[in-house]
Amino acid sequence: MYTRTPFRQISRIYSSILALGQWPADAKAQSQEIAQAVRANAAATRELADQLRAPVQPQTETQAPNPAAPLQEGASPTVRLLEQFRRNLLSRIDLLLCIDVGARWGVDSALLLLKDKAKLLCFDPDEEECARLQAHHSLDAVEYVPLALSSDGRELSLTITRQPACSSIYPPIEAMYKHYPALIDVEPERVVSVPSTSLDKFLAERGLQRPDLLKLDTQGSELDILQGAVDNLSAACMIDIEVEFNPIYSGQTLFGEVDLFMRVHGFSLWRLPSLVHYAPETFPSLKTPFQAVSHPGRLETVNPGNGQLFWGQAHYVRSDFLPASPGPISADLAYRAAAIASAYGYWDLALLVLEKCKDTAFEALRLRELLSLE
Repeated sequence: MYTRTPFRQISRIYSSILALGQWPADAKAQSQEIAQAVRANAAATRELADQLRAPVQPQTETQAPNPAAPLQEGASPTVRLLEQFRRNLLSRIDLLLCIDVGARWGVDSALLLLKDKAKLLCFDPDEEECARLQAHHSLDAVEYVPLALSSDGRELSLTITRQPACSSIYPPIEAMYKHYPALIDVEPERVVSVPSTSLDKFLAERGLQRPDLLKLDTQGSELDILQGAVDNLSAACMIDIEVEFNPIYSGQTLFGEVDLFMRVHGFSLWRLPSLVHYAPETFPSLKTPFQAVSHPGRLETVNPGNGQLFWGQAHYVRSDFLPASPGPISADLAYRAAAIASAYGYWDLALLVLEKCKDTAFEALRLRELLSLE
């Protein structure tokens, strides 16, 4: 629903208008910089989906939306070849069902990369916001559903906060918004009752197939929503969840509970692509090293400043996609999973799943060649 750092907030805002297809004058220079990074690291991260599109200013109500724009001129040959590879994967599958729960600022940009072969369902309990987004979206593939989701379809007490996108079914902890300047937006303003349904019930009533991709960002209620979707989890290739390591809302579930649920239901953690820290007071001179290691021999160190870890984004994939699971998977599943992995920039994961099926061996070989390009 709401991502609480400037970078993630800007990303979510402009992801909702990526379909409008207008670019600033420096888009070429920015895409060239990104292309250099991609050449240095062929296993591009999700930034391949987000950063290839330079930030744009929100459009006014009088401006007409257009379909999502293609890659900008100046993207490297490797990036263009990978984009073509993704289109080839999508051409081999039937319609994907992708679900974005907590889509207040519009459908996630990674999901938009799949729009040509996907039905994108976006849930948010704010009826006016859903109507606004639907009116400004020209893509037939995208539907905004003004519903709250839960495990059992109960009536929910929704705490509306200073920033409506911070609203939650759990009340914010007073000490958080009083002592952490970055969390002032979670200060409560009022409580409203909203109806809810479970995802299992909604999909059954719509006669929809089980989802291939789930994304949840609902301020602490993600596990409750997953518990109402157990009949449909087994078909999902990836589940993208906002997780909390320390509570901001009273009673919310934390990462340990979510991770246990995911593992019990056949998923493994693939990556934590973002980790967010907050502090009661910021000291610019403090540079607390944060290290990310990948093998062989790659160590990245950043200095994000002081503060405590509170939340992040967790990407889970089906455990049978991974080398520790020896069994094969079907060609259709391999193509679907590879397409979704590619939308997140996880080309190494796409390669893993394509190599899991003998019928996709040619595509796996081709992708390996692309990822080996300088």
